[in-house]
Amino acid sequence: MKNIIFIAPEFHSIPPTYSAAVEWWIYNVAKELNVKNMIICKGEHNEKKTEIINKNSTIYRVKISRIYKRIFQKWTRLDPLPYSKRIILKAYQENKESDSVLIVHNSIRLYNEIKKHYPEELLILHMHNKKNIEHLDCRTKLITPSIFLADFFTKEVPGINVKAVPNGISKSMYNSSEYWDRAKFNLQDKDIVILYAGRLDNGKGVIELMQSVDILKNKIKNIKLLIVGDYETKKRGNREDYRKKIIEQAKEMNSYCILAGNIPPEDMHKIYPLANLTVTPSLADEAFCMVALESMASGTPVLVSPRGGIKEFVVHNETGFHLKEPLSIESISLDIIETLNNQNIKAVSEKAKLTVLNEYDWKNISNKLLDVLNEWF
Repeated sequence: MKNIIFIAPEFHSIPPTYSAAVEWWIYNVAKELNVKNMIICKGEHNEKKTEIINKNSTIYRVKISRIYKRIFQKWTRLDPLPYSKRIILKAYQENKESDSVLIVHNSIRLYNEIKKHYPEELLILHMHNKKNIEHLDCRTKLITPSIFLADFFTKEVPGINVKAVPNGISKSMYNSSEYWDRAKFNLQDKDIVILYAGRLDNGKGVIELMQSVDILKNKIKNIKLLIVGDYETKKRGNREDYRKKIIEQAKEMNSYCILAGNIPPEDMHKIYPLANLTVTPSLADEAFCMVALESMASGTPVLVSPRGGIKEFVVHNETGFHLKEPLSIESISLDIIETLNNQNIKAVSEKAKLTVLNEYDWKNISNKLLDVLNEWF
């Protein structure tokens, strides 16, 4: 098998300290591979440039100074050595024969920039979300996390060579009994805790969920909504408006809503067991949904929007529960009551836990990736 170089988009370092499903996937799959591999990602100033994960895997972090960014990326816009070129230089430095497989994650633009300087037959594009396919052609080897997303790209780019490799979880992590005490978030044992985790974006239906729980506070004694996600960092445009609305809604709900803030991916397994139910009320299609998978692995039941790839592993009344369409504040609140009162909720969550632990462990996911690479190369 050829060596592998994972290329992360220029957003987060690896391993990520924020909710970053793409970078978390790269890090965990790279750790499990039994072939030589390197991760190339953005680097923060306080991090090591090179870090050895294990005998097969190394992280190389691309660091760009603040002065360089100010002069060449903000003032002049004439960047002589952009992220893509730094990646290529490192790839050639590591592999003189230029026969490593480069897997570019979640950026068609970055893929096309790298393609100008590296053999296309050794390139793979791994898309984790729907993106504009204007500059994508049928010669591309493409990986997606779900059949749903694979079908989307196949329809948009007829003839494209696409394979599905799902997201995963750490079996040892979710099999452990390590979790936080409810008191850490001012929750009591008697509370009925509804959990939301993820980005605080309009398409995620966060405010709709908050308003649904606000309705339920008069129907379910001691109900609490625990929201995990970065509400403190200021955003731009509509995302900033939405962030402010979430904070305002939380204030109105008072003690019924707890904003927990950002929790690193490596600690998420400690929070799911605190909840009675994890709700993912997405208003848009989900390419996959790491939160649902992780909650299932922890044994906490999930109630999800039946949109996109999430339906491939959250099967209604078998491994989880589906919100009824069309989604509304009232329908979400009714579905929460119905799910909490479902006599099969324990059996469903136990089946979900076994399914995820046995099928979606990172080792299994890395083997699925190797199967695809062996087929292509």
